[in-house]
Amino acid sequence: MSKAEDLNLSVYEMVAEAEREECERLECEKKTIENEINRSYAEKEQSYINRAVSNAITKERAKADNEKNVKQKSEHDKIRMNSLKKQREFEEADLKQALESERKTALGDRTAALKAAEQEIADIEEKIRDNEAKHQENVREAVQSTGSRVLQQNQDELAAARSQRDEAIKKASSQKGDFQAMFQKENKKRKEMQSKLQEMQGNVRVFAVIRPPSELERRHHILEVLSEEEVGLQTSAGPVTEFEFDRVFPPSSAEQEVFEAVRPACQSVVDGCDACVFAYGQTGAGKTYTMQGHGDRKGVIALSAREIFEQIRCISGTWSYTAKISMVELHNETIRDLLTDRNNLEVHKRPETGEHYVAHLHEVDVHSEEEVMNQVAHGYLHHMTPHQVPPTTAHNQAKSRFRHIVKLSMTALNAFGGSSRGNQQPFLGSSVASSSTASNHANRSTSVVTLTLHGHSTDNKTQTSIGRLHFIELAGSETIPNTGLSGEQIFENDSIRKDLSSLESVIMSLALKKYNNINYNSCRLTNMLQDSLTKKSKVFMFLAVASTEAARSETQATLSYGTRVRQLDFGYTASLKKGVRGSSDSIPTVRQGSPGNSGPGRRRSVMA
Repeated sequence: MSKAEDLNLSVYEMVAEAEREECERLECEKKTIENEINRSYAEKEQSYINRAVSNAITKERAKADNEKNVKQKSEHDKIRMNSLKKQREFEEADLKQALESERKTALGDRTAALKAAEQEIADIEEKIRDNEAKHQENVREAVQSTGSRVLQQNQDELAAARSQRDEAIKKASSQKGDFQAMFQKENKKRKEMQSKLQEMQGNVRVFAVIRPPSELERRHHILEVLSEEEVGLQTSAGPVTEFEFDRVFPPSSAEQEVFEAVRPACQSVVDGCDACVFAYGQTGAGKTYTMQGHGDRKGVIALSAREIFEQIRCISGTWSYTAKISMVELHNETIRDLLTDRNNLEVHKRPETGEHYVAHLHEVDVHSEEEVMNQVAHGYLHHMTPHQVPPTTAHNQAKSRFRHIVKLSMTALNAFGGSSRGNQQPFLGSSVASSSTASNHANRSTSVVTLTLHGHSTDNKTQTSIGRLHFIELAGSETIPNTGLSGEQIFENDSIRKDLSSLESVIMSLALKKYNNINYNSCRLTNMLQDSLTKKSKVFMFLAVASTEAARSETQATLSYGTRVRQLDFGYTASLKKGVRGSSDSIPTVRQGSPGNSGPGRRRSVMA
């Protein structure tokens, strides 16, 4: 190989070596730059992560502080509610004690004074009779012995005795008038205190009544009595929804305990006010048993009739009453007389008084609790016998879906003057199973029992008082998916639920004081009861519920409906209830045709 070729080869090798070194240098610089870029990206990513963690921690802290504030506010509201309840209980106790004390004092003073006056009159009359007999004997003797002078003297003495008698009778009559005026004043004061006490307790009062479970149902109960005023419902999702009412009656409650809840209604009726007692719930939950009882276990109707007739006997010296009873049924907006089986009756208005009544309605005289219940039983036989046997639904095999209204209307006349006019088991056994079509019919209509009491005063027959007490057993509250209805039967079910929605709407209008915009004519039920659903009326509602898994949805719907009705109070406690639960904007909206499958309630995590 020549030197030139060796030189060229050396040059090529040097050039290649230089290029290789340059490539290595460039590769090293590339790796350095990539490392710098990766380090920069890592630093930025770590910065982003740190910032996100900081923000998350800040949000969690804010959320925890917010939850703490909400919990503290909830505890504060609960303490305030308990304080208001205790204050209300103290006021009610003071009013009851003062009312009872004044009533006993007034009645005692009046009775003693009247007895003293009557005894004084009897003594004077006895003395006068004795004096007259003596004077007549003296006259005969004087005529026979001494002549006309002695006769004249005796006649003068007789005239003086008669004058003394007349003066004593006049004085006693004056005292009797004073006692009567005093009694009338005290009675008026008692009525005002009674009315005030009723308003403090609430013009709308709702009670939950739990049907005793069977042995099988005890294993899967869904209701828990949390207190005398609270009941918990275990939902299908697990947590417990709490409902609050004026009173919760567990399955062990006696009939007398249930009646005590509506005892004030009896006094209100005697005093000339109107009251309504509703029984609401699904078929077989115990509505009929609550209202009518069974056998020796008397229901609310019988115990109320006994209380009212007892009060009438206590004031029989000043007021006199006569009682008449009637009973009708509502089904698909049709009114039927259950005592005569006359159909298609109509509600009319008396032009002279503005009072609403059912035309051509048959009434029967009654004088005791037993006669009242005999007529109710007689009407219920017709109630169980439909004109046309309807199809059997999937849910009403146990009982029927009739709504029951028992109306107790009282008219009386005050013997002392002053007229007043009212604005117009253990507990509960389970229903006896029956698959008869008659029973099915009875569950899809409303029956109305009306007891009307007319009275007159022993001194002034123009002074009157009238009061009405309605016992309404509403139809089964099942929703369409739970009844298996179809076709024309759905229309029948819609009619039932329309009545419930209309009733809620009327009570809402009263609560909002929209007295001139109340739509009583939206259904027959409110149309019949409009004289007894006014701002001065009293409304009591029993929610009959079953603690069974199969009845879960209907039980929840019943409790929700009762909660909404209780919130629509239009008496003294309306502001108290709204103050605890929220403003007036929180009053639930009425949905026509659906009394509600859900409603306000408080949730807990687990069933106790």
